Amino acid sequence: MSTRTHHPAIDERTTKMVVGAIAITLGPLVCLASQLAQPLTSISQSYFAGDVARNIFVGFLYAIGAFLLSYNGRAQPSLWATNMYMVAAKLAALAAVGVAMFPCACQPTGANLCLGWAEAHGSLHYACASVMFVVLAFFCWEFYQHAAQSPGAQAKLRARIYLFCLGAIVAAIAILGLNAALGLCLTQLCPRLVFWCELMGLEAFGVSWMVASHIWSCVASPSELHRPFALFQPNHPSA
Repeated sequence: MSTRTHHPAIDERTTKMVVGAIAITLGPLVCLASQLAQPLTSISQSYFAGDVARNIFVGFLYAIGAFLLSYNGRAQPSLWATNMYMVAAKLAALAAVGVAMFPCACQPTGANLCLGWAEAHGSLHYACASVMFVVLAFFCWEFYQHAAQSPGAQAKLRARIYLFCLGAIVAAIAILGLNAALGLCLTQLCPRLVFWCELMGLEAFGVSWMVASHIWSCVASPSELHRPFALFQPNHPSA
């Protein structure tokens, strides 16, 4: 009698790897593809920076939304906690799609979008972006807690990386929130402040999910290491 190893239809660690890679490359790619005369003042402005930049921006956010929609998180000690992480992932997925669907109010002068729609879309855009970053910070904290409670030097290193990434995301949210509360006066001192904060948050998000995928041997023991292109490999808990 032959034995068969069960493999999930959607591998959680490969999902984390893909989401992390998308988040890390989104900012640099839209900068390279931008056709604006001036550097982007926000990553969201790439929606108005030419067809290539807009396609990357919208396509990558839809991809993040799709993967987050399929992500249910790790089983928690209680059903309530398990459902909370599932709902958080779905909320982040919808928020990512919302960021792509509703352009920011940062279109260049002369862009073909009436003022009323620009303001409405801008409000929805910023609301979705805020929700997405808050939920991603929440998941980063969950990664940190799990790694901090796991044995091994690699787990401790992962915990430190997650904590650093969490701090970067929270700092980005705090600076952007302060800028909004002060009537965008900080952007007068640093015109690209929003861009750098968004980039910092996205890079931290991407790095944390790449680390959680266990594809890097420096942060995963041999028994934890994930090889996404291997045909057969044992299932290991991640984060």
